[in-house]
Amino acid sequence: PSEWTATFYFENNTADGKPNAIYTTTTLPCLWGGAYGPSSEDSPDVLPFCRDNWNYSGDNCENQIATDPGKFDSSSDYHIEIFPGERKDLSITMFDDFDRDATDRMVLTAQVKCNIHDDTCTTNDTVYATVDSTSKYISDNTIKLLGNPNETVTIALYTIDPRVVYTEVYAELLSCPPGFVLDNDSSNGAQCKCGKGYAGRVNCSQEYFNSSLVLRGYWMGCVQINGSNHIVVGDTPYTNTLEDHDLQLPSDSDCSNLNEYLCENSNRSGVLCGECIRDNGPVINSPFYYCTYCLDVKSYSWALFILTELFPIAILFFILVLFNISLTSGPANAFIFFAQSITSNFFLY
Repeated sequence: PSEWTATFYFENNTADGKPNAIYTTTTLPCLWGGAYGPSSEDSPDVLPFCRDNWNYSGDNCENQIATDPGKFDSSSDYHIEIFPGERKDLSITMFDDFDRDATDRMVLTAQVKCNIHDDTCTTNDTVYATVDSTSKYISDNTIKLLGNPNETVTIALYTIDPRVVYTEVYAELLSCPPGFVLDNDSSNGAQCKCGKGYAGRVNCSQEYFNSSLVLRGYWMGCVQINGSNHIVVGDTPYTNTLEDHDLQLPSDSDCSNLNEYLCENSNRSGVLCGECIRDNGPVINSPFYYCTYCLDVKSYSWALFILTELFPIAILFFILVLFNISLTSGPANAFIFFAQSITSNFFLY
């Protein structure tokens, strides 16, 4: 290259949509010196189009050259946790030959190693997970896997020809989150789908993989049926769902975490949040039987109970006897019937 007499000028070039004069698959064949050129070259490992006889209207030469993604970020630990059927961000970073971020130009093909269609692995190594058909080719840095929960699989990722680079991602398939059930009917593999067996009390999103309790007064948790845990839904006044809107459920499928999440604000635990936690007891005059720490009881609590619970009833009884008020006939009967009607609760299912 030092003996070349030609001079090259680049003006107003916008390769790759950026002010790049040259876009190439790789710069490796263009390097001189070392393994890519004669050892007698005075300036080894220098790009021929970065020499003095190559002139650009932009900034320095290397910023005028772009390449395909050439290597993966070796400092990253490619490990993800994913629900079967969930689309998950891979968070992969790739660089070009100049160590510049080239992730936006990345196109990958994905394959689960040692799945049931791979006859190169032994039976003991076989996994039942597959890459969903929508993730066979990846350009948005996301992937969707199908398979059984509690499996750990290895995903092989390749860049597309003509420049092939390889890496592996380790994926742990999680149990379906609350509100979802495992659907084994898929011909390609099992996946979590929105459950329809919760009597309309659970609303879930297949796209965002989250679920929520509908309206107020519902509990969701695990009960033992035939020796195994099953997620069920029931009515209760004790959960955190006391507002007239959906309550976002945690994505963790652990039953104890789910129960704690729904019952903790009322200091309760158990099925339907039906019991107070240790060293707590129900507040008698609380409309939702809120549990409180027993040692927090004030010395005047007995007097407050008499004033708010017993004294008003005693006064009402005294008035009825003193004035001989009839509750079964006359004007008072109509008033009592009306009051009972408007304060009665009717649950419709």
